[in-house]
Amino acid sequence: MRLFLSIILLIVCYAAKAQVTFNGNFETLTLDGKPTGWDMAFNTKPSYKIKLDSLVKRQGKYAVSIAYDTGKVGFGAINHHIKQTFIGNTLILAGHIKTENVEGLASLFLIVNGADRPINEVIKFDKKLSGTNDWKEYYVQLPYNEGDAISVDAGVYLEGKGKIWVDSLRLFLDDKPINKAPIATFKAMKDTAFVKGSGIDTIKISKPNTVYLTLLGQLWGFLKYHHPAIAKGDYNWDNELFRILPQYLKCTTNAQVSALLERWVDGLGKPEPCLKCKPWTTEKNIVINQSTALCSITQYLTKA
Repeated sequence: MRLFLSIILLIVCYAAKAQVTFNGNFETLTLDGKPTGWDMAFNTKPSYKIKLDSLVKRQGKYAVSIAYDTGKVGFGAINHHIKQTFIGNTLILAGHIKTENVEGLASLFLIVNGADRPINEVIKFDKKLSGTNDWKEYYVQLPYNEGDAISVDAGVYLEGKGKIWVDSLRLFLDDKPINKAPIATFKAMKDTAFVKGSGIDTIKISKPNTVYLTLLGQLWGFLKYHHPAIAKGDYNWDNELFRILPQYLKCTTNAQVSALLERWVDGLGKPEPCLKCKPWTTEKNIVINQSTALCSITQYLTKA
């Protein structure tokens, strides 16, 4: 209940989008001397050493090295996370890799992250390098869909023993550098009606409206993550909560609450039927996983 009341009273703030940058040459450093934008310990084990190298490099001042040291053999990687949705069809990561006595594999990698998509379904590796190789350019390519994607991970991976260097990384979307790729905009982003606050400063708590507010919070949270129109950015769902609250707080009967919530959900539009979903049974003591829950809400809404 406390969480729900916090949602009700929150102030929605909109921050201007910063320009997307990809520090693929590792020339821009943070105050503590690390390449800006890069996670230098991405799923690594202590047995791997990752650092800037000013001696072995392809161009500029630095390359990055990933080396097995001692201990349990696993993998080490560097990763650049971009939390942004773009407009385009194909992502390409290109870069130069140098290897030394690699017993395992080395590769570039790309991951497109979606709200409901497991990462291991969208990871693609380039040619598996092993042994000792001088600087050579490689690339990896991955389909991209702005309707599903919410972020991108790009980086370099070493599994097993040995050492690799990486330099001159470039990330493209449809042959455009990622910093020049068009950014997707959604209808929800244009809804700034409550940018200065919700306008709701007092809620009188009683036993009946505590029940009603709990119900609203549960429905609001469920729709936020499972209704197709909200998921694709057609609605600023925080703002929609603020819009319905004044009228909702005036409800005093179950019938009034039911009618208002029904109109609210109907206003989102009727989702397309899920043809692959199996019917949800009413058996007791069963566990419903996420995919089943998604099918269930789709079936429920399409019956309305």
